[in-house]
Amino acid sequence: MSETGGMFQVLGDCVAMLATRQPAMFGFTVFLGIVLAAACWWICTHYSRLWNLTFRITKLHQVLCAGAAVLTLVFWVLFVSLQYTRQVAQDAIDTWHREVESDPVFHRQTKQRIYYMIKATNQEDFRKFPSPEMVTGEAYVPVSKPGSRKILASVTANEALKRFRQEEPFLSEVLSLPQRIPDAVLVTDMTNYFAARPHGGIYPFNHALDLTADQIKARLDPETPRVVVVARLILTGCFLLAQAIPFCLIGFAATRDLKIST
Repeated sequence: MSETGGMFQVLGDCVAMLATRQPAMFGFTVFLGIVLAAACWWICTHYSRLWNLTFRITKLHQVLCAGAAVLTLVFWVLFVSLQYTRQVAQDAIDTWHREVESDPVFHRQTKQRIYYMIKATNQEDFRKFPSPEMVTGEAYVPVSKPGSRKILASVTANEALKRFRQEEPFLSEVLSLPQRIPDAVLVTDMTNYFAARPHGGIYPFNHALDLTADQIKARLDPETPRVVVVARLILTGCFLLAQAIPFCLIGFAATRDLKIST
């Protein structure tokens, strides 16, 4: 999905969430939007009479005013619906998390990469661990060394992050996601995981996916409020621009008509 497509997806989901979770509020928002749009249309089609009582707007002017009124309604509904930006982003992350956890192709390709990266270090004994291509079921990798564990966690977490950035480019930009999860985060998570299991064990593949999801969600609170403010400022600017076009054209035409008449 492109960034533009992702943006429209998020905006549409915000409106849908407002409509389903607060139907009364949604209805009131639409009502106010219609009132605001009608008021802007009436002012735009009549304000030229302040200095030219004989001027009559053309059909083109009427179309422009109607278009500006429709955009006013749309911008207003979006402006109010942006309150659900954080929840929509969180739902998108949860959906991606479920999909990546259950995607056998992603699991197989990532585990193959982990297998050969760890094998290339020559720090593990692979005699009892055949290559993933030779295994029909679950392919296991020896991770007795700290370096091997780091590769397991790093490759899994960062491949998952890469997939999220590819599938959700708009949200990735909105949340200011890094290209990679910092090594310090991975090391800390592994240390805490094995500290809670002094008798050893395997660092689960899905645990690294959970870590990636948590790292993405951690960006919601610091980034979402700023994005909502910026988005509302942009919507306000778009509203003013949509109104300025017919207002300026009608004002210019009314002024020129007055000069011709005099």
